This record gives sequence, C-alpha cells and structure tokens, in this order.
Amino acid sequence: MAPEFVPSRNVSIKLYIFSYGVVLLEIVSGLRNRCLDPNAQEENLPNYGWKVWNEGKHINLVN
Repeated sequence: MAPEFVPSRNVSIKLYIFSYGVVLLEIVSGLRNRCLDPNAQEENLPNYGWKVWNEGKHINLVN
C-alpha cells in the first residue's frame, strides 16, 4: 500500500492498481520497495523503475 494513503485511510481502485504494480515490479526486478519515508535519501522502487525506464535501460531492471 502506498504510504501516503495509510494516514487518511482513503482506499480507492487507484490504490489497488498502484499496489499491484509495485508488487509486480518487486517480483520482476527481485528488489524490494523499502523506502516508506518521502524525505529519505533512499529512492523507492517505483521511482527507481521509472528512472531506469526513462534512461532506456529497462532491461537491467529485470532479474
């Protein structure tokens, strides 16, 4: 579940789609979505995946 939805408990179909995408990205990449703090230095998995995709190195994301 996306961390921004936890305090408000605002659950919608978009939340389920986002969560499914993150789980699918974790399975394909073999990495975990570790960053729950938006102010942390560590990059979360969806942002990392998007960065790799934009660089054209998306094949490196697949393990």
